Amino acid sequence: MPVALEPATDDDVATYLIDAAESYRVNLEAAGVPASIASTTAADTFARDFPGGRAAPGHLVFRIEDEGFNAGLLWIGPQSAEQPQHWWVFDIIVAEARRGRGLGRQVMVLAEQVALRHGAVDLGLNVFGHNAVAVGLYQSLGYEMTSMRMRKALP
Repeated sequence: MPVALEPATDDDVATYLIDAAESYRVNLEAAGVPASIASTTAADTFARDFPGGRAAPGHLVFRIEDEGFNAGLLWIGPQSAEQPQHWWVFDIIVAEARRGRGLGRQVMVLAEQVALRHGAVDLGLNVFGHNAVAVGLYQSLGYEMTSMRMRKALP
């Protein structure tokens, strides 16, 4: 049975939101954002993008189905209301037990198809530099680096 994207239920989204802001905060801190700013940014992002616990208009949240197993979640949508033709992968989560089997690749191909059906001309994403596996996956799918943020800790 091929991998499929199914619309996420309210319960799927609620479960996702429990850990999502914290995970984002941790990644921001790992990227060098001060803890207080990372906490505020993460909280504000999810309050804006999931008002009342539901995805913002135009955003789509899918449950990743693999062989009848809930294998993760995909959140995509227009990058901004001003330019709805530019779509963004806001988050992709593959269950740990399902990693290393090509699921991320299959989900990204499905995400591209969804974006195209909604009039997208491109699909972008952010990947933290410390996530080498994801960087390699996206590059192998033809995604190109469009910006890079660098820092150096000073003594």
